[in-house]
Amino acid sequence: MKKQSRIFLILVLTAALLAAAMFFAAAVGKPTSPSSGHSVHGDPARYQCPMHPQVISDKPGDCPICHMRLVPIETTPSPSAAAQDPNAVCVLHECPMEKNGEPCPMLVLAEKGEKIDCPVCGGAIETGPRKVLFYRHPMRPEVSSPVPTKDEMGMDYLPVYGDEVDQADSGKEARALPTGYASVLISPERQQLIGIRTAPVEKREAVKKIRAAGRIAYDPDFYQAQSEVIESYKSLANAQKSGDPAAVEWTTSLVESAKTKLIRMGLNPQVIEALSRQEGPDKSLLYAVPGGSAWVYANVYEYEIPWVKVQDTVNVDVSSSPGKTIQGVIRAIDTVVDPATRTVRVRALVKNEEGLFKPDMYVNVWLETGLGKAILVPEEAVFFTGQTNLVFVDKGKGLFEPRHVTLGPKADNAYVVDEGLSEGEGVVTNGNFLIDSESKLKSALSSIGGHSHEG
Repeated sequence: MKKQSRIFLILVLTAALLAAAMFFAAAVGKPTSPSSGHSVHGDPARYQCPMHPQVISDKPGDCPICHMRLVPIETTPSPSAAAQDPNAVCVLHECPMEKNGEPCPMLVLAEKGEKIDCPVCGGAIETGPRKVLFYRHPMRPEVSSPVPTKDEMGMDYLPVYGDEVDQADSGKEARALPTGYASVLISPERQQLIGIRTAPVEKREAVKKIRAAGRIAYDPDFYQAQSEVIESYKSLANAQKSGDPAAVEWTTSLVESAKTKLIRMGLNPQVIEALSRQEGPDKSLLYAVPGGSAWVYANVYEYEIPWVKVQDTVNVDVSSSPGKTIQGVIRAIDTVVDPATRTVRVRALVKNEEGLFKPDMYVNVWLETGLGKAILVPEEAVFFTGQTNLVFVDKGKGLFEPRHVTLGPKADNAYVVDEGLSEGEGVVTNGNFLIDSESKLKSALSSIGGHSHEG
């Protein structure tokens, strides 16, 4: 009986020792948990702000910008050393395997010159070496050099590679992507979910519409200035008839003084000459004259003045007569900008046949001026960053590329494009903010840890 108990005890101890040995072996072979400060691959864990991806820390904490809690940066094991190679290249592979009836594009990462197979269709993907196109100033992206060099502070110019630029066709000069942005690949499903819409860039006649607040003039000073120039011209004519040189000299100085006052009000010599032949000053500057004319003063912003010219036709809308528009002609543009409103007064003369216009009555003034044939981009497509103007160009197959554009004047609901876009290109008109965020996030992640993969 004792012998059987001893055998049973030995078996229990042996089983316990085996279990302990297995547990110890599992503990030794188990990778360190990410929460312990290291990644599953033995690399130190890093933490990142979800709103400001450029904020990186090697320990938990708060973002110094928005004070949000830093989150661990998730790392995905790479199937090859290409993910760690700074010279690796990303190529857009259009996989022939259909996805919802359409070819499925994907960005594939590879070592330079490496021939790899598509993980979906198994087709060969050829990648060439990463070619440096030019070198860019580290602080001023618009400054470039064809050879490596240093800036005025001794910093090296940054290389710009072929996969970082847009080269629509081989005959055009390569265009670098805006600093801090990257091209993004968005699947059709996500595009529909986000609500992305695009529109074509058009080349057509551009018409700029200028609107301004105006009023019917009550201007005793202008009335007096007209009176002075008319009387001075009459005095000069009488002096010339008398043949007295002193009288001619005196009246000539009076004419010049009266003309100077009108020139300061924006009247050109032709208008002043016409005023001098009138019998008297325009009484509509003091009170309404039914069946006569009225002066309209419109306050046009200084940045729109280059497109306003004397003799241009203006349209005047009166709130007391809805739907009725009366046309007039610009007779003068003041030579001084109002420092309080940053506007320039434009004086137009309109007919007052029905007596609608009363002095100091408020009116709405607008005019149209042709800008000629130009490249136009919808105003919804332009993303103003504060320093530059960006659009996101639809390159097809779900690939969207950020593009810096130089804009001209606004023409109705579009902007004239001086540089950066070509006729027929598609641009994003809805969903810009989400694409902008994803583009900046991808650029930031690429700068801190290699390339991102999309499919």
